[in-house]
Amino acid sequence: MAKEERKPNIDNLERNRKKFSFKLAKFINWVLVRRPKVKFLGEEFPNEPIVLLANHVGKKTPVKIELYYPRDFRMWGTHEMTEGLKEVHTYLTTIYYHQKKHLPKWFAWIVGTIAAPFANMFYKGMRLLATFTDYRFLSTIKQSIKEIEEGKDIIIYPEDSTNGYKEQLTYLHPGFASLCEMLYQKGKDVPIYVTYLNKRKNLFIVSDKMMYSDLKKEYGDFDHIAEALRLLINSLIDK
Repeated sequence: MAKEERKPNIDNLERNRKKFSFKLAKFINWVLVRRPKVKFLGEEFPNEPIVLLANHVGKKTPVKIELYYPRDFRMWGTHEMTEGLKEVHTYLTTIYYHQKKHLPKWFAWIVGTIAAPFANMFYKGMRLLATFTDYRFLSTIKQSIKEIEEGKDIIIYPEDSTNGYKEQLTYLHPGFASLCEMLYQKGKDVPIYVTYLNKRKNLFIVSDKMMYSDLKKEYGDFDHIAEALRLLINSLIDK
């Protein structure tokens, strides 16, 4: 049976950003992580909320966005990252460092154990929107809609990273299209951008704006929309 969902208190999330532990974690990341350059291939972000799809590049893209993204936003993140130190430790040791980063199990456990307290401090302040692979994903959609209605961008990493983070994305999970469709049904045709972080150049390449209604008309179902945007993200690599 799926674990009962624990909805985060928004006031607590905002308080977490003001805690010394998060400020310290953010400062350390700021020291270690260079500000990226940004190249827009079309018009820059409009004066309205957007959905931004990004490649993950291990932890690089989420950290750079948390540090340097210039607009108010909420970021999707796997639910284990939002559930406390024990769950963060399990996620880092068994999934992130072993399954995705391909470290040996014993070394993944050591690295994850050292990183977990620091990562937990950082995750708490990031105000992540927890994502799930079961019925609870609907709560992610509903909260994302609320955030967009309040003027925030939604940032999503839809790539399939089961076997690690790849330079060429092989599959995009179509959950982002579910969000866009529900917004569309509520009368909101959300602008979508995709971006690719070229880690060698420390450069975000950002596509031109796309409207969900146009993607829906051209590609039809969620899977075809996701595949079209996967190809577009990959095409940004050498732009």
